[in-house]
Amino acid sequence: MNTEMIFKSVGGFGRFQKLQCFFFSILWITCGFQTLLQVFIFHLPSFRCRIPGWQNDTFLIQNETHFSCIKETIPFEENSNTIYSQCYVYNRNDSCGESFYSEIPLGNTSDVKSCTSWVYDDSIVHDTAATQMNLVCDKLFLISTASIVYISGQFVGSILFGSFSDSYGRKPIIVSCILINIVANLPLPLVNNAILLNVCRFFAGAATQGLFMVSFILAMEMVTCSWRSTVGLLSQIMYVLGEVLLVVVSYFVNGWHYQCLVIAGLLLPTIGLCFGINESPRWLISNGKLKQAEQIFGKISRMNGTTFSGMKQEKKTSNVKNTDETEPEVTYMNEALPLITDIDKTNPKVTAIKKITLNTWSIRLLKSKVLFLRFFISSFIWGIVSAVYFGSILNDKILSVNIYTNALIRQGVEVAAYIFLILTIDNCGRKPLLFAWLLISGCVGGISNMWFGRFAISSAFGILFITTAEIFPTVVRNYCFALSSSVGKIYLLITPYIVQAESRLFNIEMDSIFRTIYFGFFAILAGVMLWGLPETKRQKLPETIEDGENLGRKKNASIQEKTRN
Repeated sequence: MNTEMIFKSVGGFGRFQKLQCFFFSILWITCGFQTLLQVFIFHLPSFRCRIPGWQNDTFLIQNETHFSCIKETIPFEENSNTIYSQCYVYNRNDSCGESFYSEIPLGNTSDVKSCTSWVYDDSIVHDTAATQMNLVCDKLFLISTASIVYISGQFVGSILFGSFSDSYGRKPIIVSCILINIVANLPLPLVNNAILLNVCRFFAGAATQGLFMVSFILAMEMVTCSWRSTVGLLSQIMYVLGEVLLVVVSYFVNGWHYQCLVIAGLLLPTIGLCFGINESPRWLISNGKLKQAEQIFGKISRMNGTTFSGMKQEKKTSNVKNTDETEPEVTYMNEALPLITDIDKTNPKVTAIKKITLNTWSIRLLKSKVLFLRFFISSFIWGIVSAVYFGSILNDKILSVNIYTNALIRQGVEVAAYIFLILTIDNCGRKPLLFAWLLISGCVGGISNMWFGRFAISSAFGILFITTAEIFPTVVRNYCFALSSSVGKIYLLITPYIVQAESRLFNIEMDSIFRTIYFGFFAILAGVMLWGLPETKRQKLPETIEDGENLGRKKNASIQEKTRN
């Protein structure tokens, strides 16, 4: 008997799994807050220098006097005769005020000087961290730095929590990420310093990345193969719904401090989920925790209304002597791993075996040419897809002048893409669909202004999540998933510089030919490299390194499930 057969016997997607998916959905929604929160709290609307001496100056023109004073005190931006300077005012010897504007002659307007205060267009977004802290002109780089800090947090969280979850279990890491996420968000309503804000956002990024990644893997490991794609895409839909909720909060709640206060309040109830989430039986079995795995299978069976007779098959001599005389030595579903029980912890041989089991999977991964090649390919694809997908979020200014409309359009397109995948992925397979959407993404030029380009890259991103979780064995699944997705974070760190270099070299906007060629070429290349990965449609999740190496080979036939359990 193997793990897939055990899950089929106790129920592949019964009441237990549905309840767990409900808990995970709440967590996935909270994860959706964070990335888009970065966009809203650091949103920089249109702005210009404040008129010196005009205390109630506003970005919008108040009257003729106000308009004339703007023209006489603030120069136009270079190469423009319509946009007023954002960083300079004329170097005058007097002030232009409401009461004495027409009475005092203008001073010397031949020179300019840096301004020290600004006015912002608050007609759409009222108060952000960028406007409150005046992150403009010589401080403008702090906004890009904030994005890099957040992405760096995701990178660190992906590596740390991904490797820890393979060593210490899925549930402990999820609980840790929930607590860190709450602690990182609670101070935000009181923060008025850019450095402290970035520190909080770093830990929030790390915790959110770890929480989404590990809970996603755990959800995939809780169901049979015919339900994996549905559960995997459900995580993406819930993530987008979290973004929608953040848009609603930002629209109705004015001020980024109050918005962060609402988000922190929504995160607090997730503490209760720590008591409802169960550990992955697949991980428990792969790490020799067989009694705990059997207890969870029994719980699944009771909630699903099925019968579970235990994991025992037949007596078999084991290399590790069982010191419990009341319990016979048995063969379990995973014969590639040593039998380790809690009582055996005093046995030095067992201790040595357990140490190898927990600490040398990365070495075995490097020694496996098959898995390492798959890891390299998936990492490259992750890098390209992440740069295009998250780049479109962090630079969400192309579909409308309204930031709320931009977000809602993108989220609607993403949900449509994921629903389309639910209807097609198990029929068409992972590889053909992923190849098609990567090819389309490349042809429409990466971060495209067209809604179809966003539909394509969202579809590719959803399939990539599922495929990466399915091609690596349980013992290193989170570790490989974390490393592969971390490559995407590295691409994210260099993407802003690519766009910046494009603007300087070609003096064109985001929808330029340079960007189209750059992202389009690599998207097509990623689609070609995809064929080095195995098809995982309706194949059982590999448990050991050997299972992973055999995945996709003809001798390891896939489990075809014509009906869902």
